[in-house]
Amino acid sequence: MSRRGDGRKSGGEEIIGGVTLVTVFGLLFLSTHQWFWLFPLCFAGLPALLRGVQRVYSQRALLRQRRAEAPRDAEAESTRQILRVAKENHGKVTPALITLNSALSLEEAERLLQSMTSKGYASMNVTDSGRIVYEFPEFSDRLDEIE
Repeated sequence: MSRRGDGRKSGGEEIIGGVTLVTVFGLLFLSTHQWFWLFPLCFAGLPALLRGVQRVYSQRALLRQRRAEAPRDAEAESTRQILRVAKENHGKVTPALITLNSALSLEEAERLLQSMTSKGYASMNVTDSGRIVYEFPEFSDRLDEIE
């Protein structure tokens, strides 16, 4: 029987135990027609079965929640990578520079930079040569101009 580290049974083990108790005491009741077999069935078998079902459902809900949080965590890490590169380059970056200095693809870097620009964290400037440069004022050498 595989138990978790905290000594409690898993949801599946609780269900198996509950089904076993319900089956045994149910068969005893049906074969003997003595009513006292219903008490262990109701007070031992059914609670174990219900606890197991509740644990399985709560474990599934927790798993769904973790799966939903995973993309947000990945995007937050990608944003941190962009900010690190921006800090290293005195606040001025391009999608290509981000791609070279992080694990992000060019498309991811461009999408995140545009998102950060639309939220006001960065500004997008086009140089005379037509190159798009994103600027993060927090990391600029000219921080005193902002204040």
